[in-house]
Amino acid sequence: MPTSATTLLGLVLYVLAFPMTIMNERAAVVSYLQHGEGLNLVHEFNPDDLSSQKASTAASYHQKLLHITTTLFPDTPLTVRDPDFGITVEGNFVLERRVEMLQWLEDDNAENSIDLEGDVEGTTDLLPSSNRFSYSLEWSSDSISSMSYHDRETHSNPTFAIQSQTFTPPNGLNIIPHYDSGKNHPISTLQFRLASQDLRNFIKPKTLFYIHEDTIHMAGVDGSGTSILAGAGTRPKAAGKGLKKLRRSDFELHDGMIYTKTLPSALSTATTTTTNSDSIVAPNNPGALRISYRVTSMATGLSVLSGVDATGTLVPFALPSGKQLFMVRVGPPLSATQMLRRADFENSVRLNTIRLFSFGMLFFGSLYLMVPLQVYLSTSSAKGMSRVLENLSRVGVCRSSFVGAAMVLSVIIGVLWVNVDVSV
Repeated sequence: MPTSATTLLGLVLYVLAFPMTIMNERAAVVSYLQHGEGLNLVHEFNPDDLSSQKASTAASYHQKLLHITTTLFPDTPLTVRDPDFGITVEGNFVLERRVEMLQWLEDDNAENSIDLEGDVEGTTDLLPSSNRFSYSLEWSSDSISSMSYHDRETHSNPTFAIQSQTFTPPNGLNIIPHYDSGKNHPISTLQFRLASQDLRNFIKPKTLFYIHEDTIHMAGVDGSGTSILAGAGTRPKAAGKGLKKLRRSDFELHDGMIYTKTLPSALSTATTTTTNSDSIVAPNNPGALRISYRVTSMATGLSVLSGVDATGTLVPFALPSGKQLFMVRVGPPLSATQMLRRADFENSVRLNTIRLFSFGMLFFGSLYLMVPLQVYLSTSSAKGMSRVLENLSRVGVCRSSFVGAAMVLSVIIGVLWVNVDVSV
């Protein structure tokens, strides 16, 4: 690469690194300071709150930042249901339906191509050999487009007939604050409500829920389902005409998961493999669906940091700086400080990733900007400069670039963390 082009590239890297670093650090420091601001406003529940008649209604805490830890849910056993398949669970916050489809995956083995004019020097035309493109069937919860496949006729991926979805109690979840001060926990009638959408946003299920014959009731059999077998993005037909409801006979169970039947059966042509001690069915019919469920038990408890509206529904709390604060954690009780510092730690993963990327840009930017110096050293070497001295000089250039990038990044970080105003 010409010296001028390399120098220009170094300048571009420097110019891009500065705003990226500044925006990244500013977002981190503002978030950290705002979380500290929130700690000064947190209202912790105590025995007086839970026993006082004056504070017995959720509306009395309107415009306060509340910290709630609880394992008390007055609606238990709470029922969550997938209306399409009739899957019902109790004692869980959410029910997640994960749909995977067996789809073709194309592998382009370019090395298996031959030159169309191999005897002509410089030719770039390639003639696909019979084994250049290979295809395999893979389970995927994402739609894999086959529009660009070399062989679209025999290796075409259909659209998803059923979508992945997360189900929550339609009316949300009522919770009772749990005052943790030793073994005696006062029980209160004070209740707050976590909206259904917030349950879906904050709680991500991980525990696999195995389906059994007595827990599945398909639509079209008992009339409880509303979903249809239609491709993603299709419009329902008028007045429900021509819609094909889900039917129990279209699916079958295997190892706690639901599989679509294909002709003659998804399992009749299947091979069974073993992964992590679990038996997994792998039918060889593209378009076959595999449906599994995951849940999160209510026994784990909740920690919430949020505001509350006049109806008692937990909502984001607006800090004086304008930041909206709303956190929900599943698991053992966490203090407000622990919740906020965990959020800072999660932010630091992104922060340090971008820091590393910024350092790389600054380092290579410095290195490329010193290319004229390296050219000068090479020219001087040709005029009699010691080869050893030239090599030492190149090491010095690399070292200078490394130290320079570290210093620039440190200065930017230091200035922002000292001077950023949380109210900005």
